[in-house]
Formats: sequence, structure tokens, C-alpha cells
Amino acid sequence: MGPGHASRPAIVLGTVAAFGAAVWGVTLHLLALDARPPAVTNLAVLLVPAALATFVAAFGAGLWLGDRRQAIRTAAVAAAGQSRLAMVQHEMHAAAERAALEKQRIALLLDSAAPGAALFDAAHHLLAWSRGFAALAEVPEGALQPGLPLADLVRLQPAGLTRKLSRHGIEAGIAGAARRQLGDGSHVEDRWAPGAEGGMLLTCRLAEPPRQAVPLSTAALAALCEEEVRTRLPRLGIAITAGDVAAVRMEAHAIRGVAASFGLDALAAALLVVETAARAGDLGALAAASNGLPDLAEDGLRRLARQPA
Repeated sequence: MGPGHASRPAIVLGTVAAFGAAVWGVTLHLLALDARPPAVTNLAVLLVPAALATFVAAFGAGLWLGDRRQAIRTAAVAAAGQSRLAMVQHEMHAAAERAALEKQRIALLLDSAAPGAALFDAAHHLLAWSRGFAALAEVPEGALQPGLPLADLVRLQPAGLTRKLSRHGIEAGIAGAARRQLGDGSHVEDRWAPGAEGGMLLTCRLAEPPRQAVPLSTAALAALCEEEVRTRLPRLGIAITAGDVAAVRMEAHAIRGVAASFGLDALAAALLVVETAARAGDLGALAAASNGLPDLAEDGLRRLARQPA
């Protein structure tokens, strides 16, 4: 008499009703056999067992129906849970397949971008890389993992400034390029450019060794520095006035590199403040930091021009 079939409640209720009818039928029949008025004792002897039997049968039927209803609810909840679990598992499997396809697509794009290519996120963590990147970066293939910080990647490279990626140039968030020399003497050109959502795409290609240039005199170098500063400083001012923080970062970074290379330390320090304010998007701090740039530039260029040849 378990709760498994839909017809069983009717069978149970019918059985209980038949049992009650039989009990009360027998009781009333026994009372009818005695023509005399039944004594209280006789009534108690006949009616109390019948009442108790009826109560027990009804109570048992109620318990059975309650258990059956609870079992049905539990089965329905379990079935719904299994259905939701199956749906979640299906969605997770589909998401894993999409992620695998996206990873393959990115790998193919990086392979086509350059012999060695790597993609970093906004926090400068490695996202994906091409098959030739490890060799051109001179790092073990097994050390490349998604989420590897750029700083750790640079530490994996051989010692020596000429063997390492330009970490600070990549972290500056603007396009740039640099050259490295591999252990076999060949040269690699690294180029990086900002991508979507603050990411950075790095490409590495073998390059011809640089030609031996005729050394420039101190005066010629000073003239090149002055030309670079005087050309870029007005563009920096225009970008600051327009609130174009991307252009400000690019121009300030370029001028700062020249100033630091030629010993214009005060100008380089002021440009670092400008570049930092531009990276933070703080236009107020950017305007305040740019006020003294022309005077610092003129003072530095005058001192550079007075240096002995």
C-alpha cells in the first residue's frame, strides 16, 4: 500500500470505509440480537471497541495519506533539482567549449600577428601568447601561464638590460618599441600597442643588427634634444588644454625620456607628475603640474647648451 500509484489513495480510503462499515455493522447486529434494552455495560463493551477500531483505521489512513503527500512533494523537489543541475551542467559545458574556442581563436590571431606575440590585460597579466613567443622572449615555455605578471615574465629572462623586455615602456600604456639582443647575437624588435579595455599587445620579430653610426658630438646631441623638446612641448600644451589625457601621456612620456637621457632632471621629474596625473585622469592636477614646464624646459636647455663639447 505504498504511495507509488495514483489509484492507491482510493483503495486505502475504500478499505478503511469498508472496515468501518463492517465493524459498525457487526456491532449494531449484536445489539439488535438482544431484545431487551442494552445495559450501559453492554453498550460500552460493544461500542467502545468499534469506536476505537474506527479511530485507529481513520488515523492510520490519515498518516498514510500525509506520508504519501510528503513523498510526492519530495519527489517533485528532487526532480526539479535534478533538472536545474542538468541545466547548469549543460551551460557550464557550453561555456567551457566557448572558452576553448575563444582561446584557439586568440592563439591563431597571435600566431598571425607576429612570430612572437603576447596579449596582456589592463593589470599587465599575461592572457595569451603565440607559439614562438617563448623562444623570442628567451623564457621557458612551461613557465608561461595565464595570469603571469609582466614583472615576473621579465625576471624569467636572462640577466642584462639588453636581454630583457622594456617593462616600463609596456606598462606606460602607450605604443612604443625597443630592441633586444638574444643570446646567439641576433636582434629582436619588440613593439607594443594598447588594445581593448586597457590591454596591451606585444609583438616580437627578428631584426637586422643596428648599423654602426658615426658618434655625434655633444653639441649635435644637445641640438637634437632641443629640437625634440621644442617640437613636442607645444603639442603637450595643446593636449592638456583639450583634456586629451591619452595624448598627454604619450607626449609627456616621450619628452621625459629625452630629458632624462640628457640630464634635464628637473624637467623629467615635472613630466613624471604630468604623466601620472594624465594616467589617473585628474585634469585639475594635470593643469597644476603643467604650469612650470616651459620655464623648466628653457632652463634645462640653456644649461645643456653651456656644457663643454
